[in-house]
Amino acid sequence: MSESRKDREVQKALDILPLGLNETYIRALDQINAQPPYTKELARKTFMWVIYGKRPLGTKELQHALATDEPYHFAEGTKLDAVDVILGACANLLVVDELSIEPVLRPIHYSVQEFLQKPPDSVLERCRMAKINDGSYMHTQLAITCISHLRSRVTRGPSPHASWLASDVLLKPFTWYAACSFDCHILNSSVLSHELQQHISAFLEQESWFLSSVLQLRAVKHERDCLQKPTFHEDFDSFHSLASLSAMVFATELYGVPGLQDRLKGLKPDALALHRACRSGSISCIAQLIADGCDIDAKNDQGVGPIYYAASREDLPILRMLLEKGADVNAQGGDLHTALQVACYRGAGSNVKLLLDHGANVNAQGGLYENALQAASLVSNIDITKLLLKNGANVNAEGGYYNTALTAASYGGNERIVKMLLDSKADVNARGGRYGTALVLASRKGFFIIVKLLLDNGADVNAQSGEGRYSTALIAASYRDEKEIVELLLENGADINRLSGRYGNALAAASYRGNINIVQLLLEKGAKASSTGMFRSALQRASSEGHKQVVELLLLWGADIHERNEDWTALHSAVSGGHQDVIELLISQGADINSYAKGHTPLYQAAGYTRWSIPSWWGPTSCQSEIIDLLLNKGADIESRCEGRTPLLIASENGNREVIELLLLRVLTFASDVKDELRCRWPWRKAIPMSLTCYSPTARHQTSRHYQAPPPTIMQPSSRSQFWKRSMKLRPMKPYPDQSTDKL
Repeated sequence: MSESRKDREVQKALDILPLGLNETYIRALDQINAQPPYTKELARKTFMWVIYGKRPLGTKELQHALATDEPYHFAEGTKLDAVDVILGACANLLVVDELSIEPVLRPIHYSVQEFLQKPPDSVLERCRMAKINDGSYMHTQLAITCISHLRSRVTRGPSPHASWLASDVLLKPFTWYAACSFDCHILNSSVLSHELQQHISAFLEQESWFLSSVLQLRAVKHERDCLQKPTFHEDFDSFHSLASLSAMVFATELYGVPGLQDRLKGLKPDALALHRACRSGSISCIAQLIADGCDIDAKNDQGVGPIYYAASREDLPILRMLLEKGADVNAQGGDLHTALQVACYRGAGSNVKLLLDHGANVNAQGGLYENALQAASLVSNIDITKLLLKNGANVNAEGGYYNTALTAASYGGNERIVKMLLDSKADVNARGGRYGTALVLASRKGFFIIVKLLLDNGADVNAQSGEGRYSTALIAASYRDEKEIVELLLENGADINRLSGRYGNALAAASYRGNINIVQLLLEKGAKASSTGMFRSALQRASSEGHKQVVELLLLWGADIHERNEDWTALHSAVSGGHQDVIELLISQGADINSYAKGHTPLYQAAGYTRWSIPSWWGPTSCQSEIIDLLLNKGADIESRCEGRTPLLIASENGNREVIELLLLRVLTFASDVKDELRCRWPWRKAIPMSLTCYSPTARHQTSRHYQAPPPTIMQPSSRSQFWKRSMKLRPMKPYPDQSTDKL
């Protein structure tokens, strides 16, 4: 109907619209059946994943799952089907859920899934989707796909670092789901087909490095608010020792699959079998392991017992079973130290209540967040925080990453928890941890309401945090460009010129970030444009980052362009950052182009970078030559020296041919002292680089700024001598008394 262009065609389309949902879905299935074989199969597999998947798959996961050509492999370089193609193949019965954090495909209406699972008689047979309503068969197909994908995509042992594992999953998104869910699909296959048994056998016969990689993927959980986002850094397991067949069986649901029990009956559990079973959540396996005499409080190499992993899952029966069997509720070990702390961090409220009922120490200290209350406050779980306070949690216990529960709650951004802690007499000015005070952290995060709440409850607006990165709340808010918070802090008496922290003061922090509105506000409120003591000034900070508008504003408000801090000037800062427009502005405003800072001039500083040490923020290497050309055009002294070396000599020592040629074209002829200096530097050499001697006075027309020097040979030298031998033509040098300046 949407393609109809005339009223008559629209009316005709309306007349043939189906009546009722069933007729609509039958018509959609007929449309799918009329498609080419590949598109028809694509639709069938998509419906299979959407309806029977263990969890909704992200769009990238689904694309890779559909590309696994079963019973073969996922072919490298396979072109993935676009999301629009997948939706079109399914006759638009599916839609991308844009409201979810990670885009997923879901039925356009819940009745679509009901229709496909319980369709009218003979509808699916007619549309060649006869088994889409057979759950056992569908789970068999999904299990085979997961196993095949793992066998083709897991090509190396466990990753040594969490970042490596994250990179692997980013390139192969479906591997994480396949590793975590293949056993679930096997368990839901009521009858193990011969094909599935073959795949399971091939999977279990893989080498130890393969099994370890799969278990490493299974150890990774998902974020609390998004099932499709893995938490690699929180749940990373390095797997120092390779896994065995026994480890794989007891870490998955395979132990409880009826068709595999006879084959797996003789397996003996290893020392960590109960840990893996608790981590995977296989309650039948856990019960059997406990019955077989596994130590319920045994610890792994990280000092963690089975109860720690059970508490991290929102699976109350497993935790209850361990506690009833005598597990130590206060066992310590791991990043989060106790089962109670890990349950609070995971937001498992029922686990927290169960642990407290069995005598868990609510004030046990240790681990990343020091205590359970700090962990619960961080994740903004109101119910757990209230429960902990009711059970006697110490609201002012200090230690851990955020030092106090109030600071952690300020980071989490939940006003209700902050108020709850303040009502429980939390110390609003407690200092410590990475960010210092709660006020500093709330200002950094931009939580205006929490900042106001803290100030209303007596927070010291000028408190300095000893270990904090931003030192004061005003510096933190200025750095993060939080104008409303800056104004609120100033209204409450914040010292606008206080010197502390990494950036010196609020004006320097705002200038470093280029927050021109904050810079303007601070200057209007009385911030000093200069005089920052031992710290680099706001002008130097803005110059080093290339914020030209901020530099202009600071100069307008009287910033001293010649001020030195850390033996550094604004012009040197601009050169170190490679910002030509700021360099030109500073010179035009009177900056001394030949001033020395840390023993060298801006020209020497620019010439001193080698081709391989140019800062990445400079951009193309041609920027170095352009800056040198700009400085020379503005009157930089080409004969200036640092430790007896000129810009030309330091460029020669660094082997930067492009800069050498630019400086030589400006010099035209070597001064005698430069020639003597070359002899002093290389007294053992009987030759000097031809590029230092081959320019004659007749080539003076080449000094035009539009002259393009020939491209240099890019080669990383193994040493100074190797560079000169390989990349420069050498010309025999005449005895010194006979060497004439004219020939040079």
